[in-house]
Amino acid sequence: MKNLHTHLGNQQESKNFPGTIYLLSLFVCVLAFSGFEIAPKTVTNRSKMFYADSSSNRMAAPLAKFKKDADSWFKKMGITKQKWLSQLPSEKKLGVPVYPGAVITVYQQGFYDRSTISELILTSPDPAKKIEAWYTNKLKGWIHNKTYHAFLPPNKNVDVMSDKYAATPHVEIEQAMSKNQFDGTFLKQPANTKTGIVIRYK
Repeated sequence: MKNLHTHLGNQQESKNFPGTIYLLSLFVCVLAFSGFEIAPKTVTNRSKMFYADSSSNRMAAPLAKFKKDADSWFKKMGITKQKWLSQLPSEKKLGVPVYPGAVITVYQQGFYDRSTISELILTSPDPAKKIEAWYTNKLKGWIHNKTYHAFLPPNKNVDVMSDKYAATPHVEIEQAMSKNQFDGTFLKQPANTKTGIVIRYK
């Protein structure tokens, strides 16, 4: 009789085994969807920087390709690539929209006479006339100097040939005249570039 009970008990445990697996699987799924971390993740300083950049401080546009000697330049200038990337402005910081498909080639802080003005240059394979027409539509209310293909904020109508213009936030559309006109210290102008978009901002 004892052996029979033992045998029946083993059969009952076998029947319950799939149900136990199902309940355990369901419990794990609930934990996963609730945000519970079964194994803590190791987050490096570099990944933290990119997580921050992908949220509130997202770059205004993608970057052009880094030059082959970019790493040596970062070293000479005493700055890491990660630090430099973290300083790139968002579109919100620029205060103007970024032309679709444009890529960043130049970023400079304190560009004009150690002032608070900074400069971002983007390049595009589209013709200058098309880009200028796009900004004409987007920057309504801005002063459009058609002679110099420049846009200045309302009430900032300064002479584009003056020093004051260089220190005034503006957008300027420039046709590419050479293969490296819009090269940056670290980034290279794409081969298909037809136009540069110069944005100075505070």
